[in-house]
Amino acid sequence: MTGSPEEAHTAENQWHTWGLALVRVGPAWDAVKLPSSLVHRVAGGHDRERVSAAFRRFGVTGPVFVERGTYVALVPPGTAAEWQAAAECVTTTAREMRYMGVPAPRPPGVSSHWVNPPAGAMCSASAVRALVEAGDAIGPHGAIQETGDDEEAGS
Repeated sequence: MTGSPEEAHTAENQWHTWGLALVRVGPAWDAVKLPSSLVHRVAGGHDRERVSAAFRRFGVTGPVFVERGTYVALVPPGTAAEWQAAAECVTTTAREMRYMGVPAPRPPGVSSHWVNPPAGAMCSASAVRALVEAGDAIGPHGAIQETGDDEEAGS
């Protein structure tokens, strides 16, 4: 999950001490920041089981955590360069170092916890994008938004 053995050691110490580690984004993964309101619209609620089921339903089976009300899906490095969706995708660039508070990979905490623990491949960027698009289609008030593209004649 980290870019180097030194970063891994620092993260382990921070997880042990605080339950949260500052980890550099970019070398091993990029991060898509999903507003809780969008995720909860797709899930039909905010409890952990509904949220977890929503991620699975869209094929988002890689590492996802929630930190201070924002869900973060870890996607392959380089995703941010091509990202085209309403949610922000962040990475480290030559001009800007980005760090994120990442919860310890152990049982869930109250405000920071893993929805899908890190155990294998990163999330599919296309699956995360599909979840974002579904949340946008539902809209902020829970109603499906009409785009005009799929209207049927005579209905």
